[in-house]
Amino acid sequence: MRSYIYLIVLVLINTPVFAATEYFGEYKGKVKTEWLDTNRKMKLLSDFSFTDPNGMIWLAPKNRDIDGASIPKLVWSFIGSPFSGKYRNASVIHDIACEDKIRTWESVHLAFYYAMRASGVNSVKAKVMYAVVYHAGPRWPHKKLVLTKEKQVVRSKHVFDNSESQNNSVQKWMVDEIPAEYETKLIEPPKKNLSDEDLSLLITQIENSSNELTIEDIQNFSSRLMPNRSLK
Repeated sequence: MRSYIYLIVLVLINTPVFAATEYFGEYKGKVKTEWLDTNRKMKLLSDFSFTDPNGMIWLAPKNRDIDGASIPKLVWSFIGSPFSGKYRNASVIHDIACEDKIRTWESVHLAFYYAMRASGVNSVKAKVMYAVVYHAGPRWPHKKLVLTKEKQVVRSKHVFDNSESQNNSVQKWMVDEIPAEYETKLIEPPKKNLSDEDLSLLITQIENSSNELTIEDIQNFSSRLMPNRSLK
């Protein structure tokens, strides 16, 4: 029995442990397009979609036009073009979402990052692309329910007549709730606060950070927080 247990322990010790691959989402369908006569636009010939790791579905329906305009030209030299290589599928999803503006600009750009990673783009390049669209890409207002009047609890006196004679009526205090009130407001996006120089500095930080910069670091980046602006 002891030798059997020893054998099991020995096998477990010598069995290689493989780290689970991080899940970034998955695509459904394939990108099929045809070039249009105008500029660099293409038309989607079939439905295509991406489901991000939070379960949110991003649709790119058949017959929609795409042109890569949602990706700032600042980064085109870095990737070649929005529809080349592993970036293509993510660019299609991003183009449609930026045009429709159904969801917030922040969630759209984050979905672009997830889609790139799901396509096999490495972490550093995906973060560079994300930094560019987050700080220099499209932004738009979004609707938000805003609380205008909080819920109130009111005590009021009610009279209950439990008999035919009013003299026998009973008075009791009751608690009533007045529900909260909301209204829909249009929330304007924050202004873009990074210059091209600042953005180049951020890109350098990402490339030299050995993958230590998080998505939150990229979102909150400010050149004022970086004393060494000549970092190379």
